[in-house]
Amino acid sequence: MPILPPRARSSLLPLALLCGLVLCAGRFARAAEVVWVYPPPNALITETPVVLLGYVLGAPQVELEAKVVSADGSTAPQREALYLFKGKLFSGSLPLQPGRNNVVVGESVLPLLYRPGFEGDREGEFRVPRAHGVGLENCSPCHGFARGELTLKKQPEQLCRECHKVGTESLRGVTKVNAHTRDVTPDCLRCHDPHASFEAALMRSAESPCLPCHADKAEESALASHPVVGTQRCTPCHDPHSSSYPALLKGEPLSLCRTCHKDVADPDRYPRSYHRPVEEGKCFDCHRPHDVQNRDYLRQPVPDLCRNCHKGEDALAHRGKLEECRACHTPHLSKSKHLLAADVSTVCVSCHGVFPAGVSNHPAMREGCVACHNPHAEARGAVESEKVCGRCHRLSDEGFRWTHGELAMPKVSQCTFCHEPHVSPYPHLLRGKVHYPLQKGGCKTCHDQGLDAVTLKYEGSKNCLRCHGQITGTSTIMEADKVHKPVTQVDCIACHNPHLGVRDYFLLEEPVVLCGWCHGTLLRGVAKQHGIFKEGGTCYSCHRPHISDFRPLLKRPQTELCTRCHMAVLPEDPGRRRLLHGVVEQGRCSGCHNPHGTNSDNLLSDTPDALCAGCHRDVVLDAQGAPLAYLHGPVGAGSCTACHVLGHSHQQRDDLFLRASGSRICGLCHSTPEQHVPQRYRSKMREVRNDCMACHDPHGASNAFLMKPAL
Repeated sequence: MPILPPRARSSLLPLALLCGLVLCAGRFARAAEVVWVYPPPNALITETPVVLLGYVLGAPQVELEAKVVSADGSTAPQREALYLFKGKLFSGSLPLQPGRNNVVVGESVLPLLYRPGFEGDREGEFRVPRAHGVGLENCSPCHGFARGELTLKKQPEQLCRECHKVGTESLRGVTKVNAHTRDVTPDCLRCHDPHASFEAALMRSAESPCLPCHADKAEESALASHPVVGTQRCTPCHDPHSSSYPALLKGEPLSLCRTCHKDVADPDRYPRSYHRPVEEGKCFDCHRPHDVQNRDYLRQPVPDLCRNCHKGEDALAHRGKLEECRACHTPHLSKSKHLLAADVSTVCVSCHGVFPAGVSNHPAMREGCVACHNPHAEARGAVESEKVCGRCHRLSDEGFRWTHGELAMPKVSQCTFCHEPHVSPYPHLLRGKVHYPLQKGGCKTCHDQGLDAVTLKYEGSKNCLRCHGQITGTSTIMEADKVHKPVTQVDCIACHNPHLGVRDYFLLEEPVVLCGWCHGTLLRGVAKQHGIFKEGGTCYSCHRPHISDFRPLLKRPQTELCTRCHMAVLPEDPGRRRLLHGVVEQGRCSGCHNPHGTNSDNLLSDTPDALCAGCHRDVVLDAQGAPLAYLHGPVGAGSCTACHVLGHSHQQRDDLFLRASGSRICGLCHSTPEQHVPQRYRSKMREVRNDCMACHDPHGASNAFLMKPAL
């Protein structure tokens, strides 16, 4: 019997077995057909000579030889006689040349690749084979001959179990009998090759043999990203033969999951709280290891999954923003109570931020956020103040009434209107400075106690006018557009907080924001704002908030107000003031500029041509106010700036802001030689010294060629 090389001998089981049992020698077959036992076709061989095992199909042979042919033809073919056992089983030891070799026996060809000392598993289509057996060098342990045919000594399962102990046992239960143990496990050759294979455990195929039967898992596994299921390897978790655990698992679910997910229930982490399914080892209550429809293989999306047990807790109620419970809780174990990712206040401030230190801090903050807040209840704001604040502050006590201005407060639901619930830079957690009348005279300075409610002493903001009348004046003797509308409506609280505030004059917001509540369109959507806003100025830099002598509530006349910053607009020489552009002379800077912001350069409120046309509409009308029949080309095109430039003052009297003086402006477009002028007009041209506008109207006329009527 041939001795196997060390690598093959360590793997050939009843493989080498075929060398022991044979038929009687029969008739010689001139062209034998054989079956290769070892090595299998396309094997990668690392040692030579290689052991060759196989058996003959059909009639027994008298003699048999193997021919080793180099695939590239670089060496001459070698012939080796094979040992025949009873004309059926053959074996031999064949030398190979480095590279590809073809071993030919009878009509069969065995392709091999010889790579001396190769340490990998495969090269191209060639792979390192594995053989059955550990130290077995013959076929007789499993095979015998009867009536000239190769036979098995026992049923496959009985033969395999003589060496292989299969199944997962547990002290807590016996091996479970199911369809798998009845129909699959006894049929060893269904999944394993008994002689040689390229796969571990002598599997017949690299693909999982489980998936053809478990079609539902096959579909899930095709989509899976689970590191185990995604590779279609079932055996890390399941015993393919038998088990005392459900679903042929190799152990308890928790211990099995922890082989990869070690942090799920690590006792070394000293958790303070365990999720009950983890504590009871019921991983599959929440997870489906084959299903990737939901994140982390959960049976349902969170928070629906959590609601199955925690029916009273609703993560969606937390401001309606938390999509899942894991924003605050860990799903397995935690060093904090209630499976929180950290202590409760740390979890809260991770989203809500840390409150800065203040003059007064709410004592309840020492107990954590949940002292006042229910993180799962629907957020209701001020309507809950009576219930929350009333846990510590006895809102119905007489002392509470006297603290709040001796007014009866049968229903308290707006504590946070005046008090900060966390920290405040003011005493008693107040939201700002206290209004002087409230500070000195109490609530009854402005309020009366009615039978069922607290009322104002005077209607609306007339309470304010008792002290601040000199600021607001009397709107009835003022022009309406010189009085701010809230003042005319006696509605002081439209802008001011009558009780307390953090800003000057108890304003409800910063001036620009506050004014924007009504006048927001002034700055909305503009690319260029008045520079005063960029330099820290506010609406009050130019406007008075209550009453002014100048429209619209300006502190000074418009020109005077603008030229305080834009000093170059007005000439230093008073004698040149007569050269000012009419709109500037009239004090109407806003006639051309938007004082707040625009999308144009220099804060122009429209295009230069549109601005000119807005004031100088009469240039296209005749003396009776009818439209002129003929218009100068630029005028008809609406392009005043073709001839004129915008400016604040003229360079000299009557220069009309022209781009060139006199008739030279016409020469920018028109070049008319004297010979082209009709004979009757040539003397006139010399008389007026070629002054075009002596005869032509530069904007339009009722006559052709823009001729003036007198001509």
